[in-house]
Amino acid sequence: MTTRIPLFIGLVLAGIPDVLAIIFCIMGVVRARKIGGKGMSLAVVGLVLGSLAFISIFFGAGTIW
Repeated sequence: MTTRIPLFIGLVLAGIPDVLAIIFCIMGVVRARKIGGKGMSLAVVGLVLGSLAFISIFFGAGTIW
């Protein structure tokens, strides 16, 4: 039996951590720029993955069990 997780539950359980990941990665990019680029690639990768995870909520990733 498959069930669909409502969008608001997905936003609460996955949306909040994804938004926090995006915010912290932006902070990491700013900090890496100040110290000469060390850690910039890790911050950018985190930003891309956090953004993709947030966008995937709206396209139904993980909504069917």
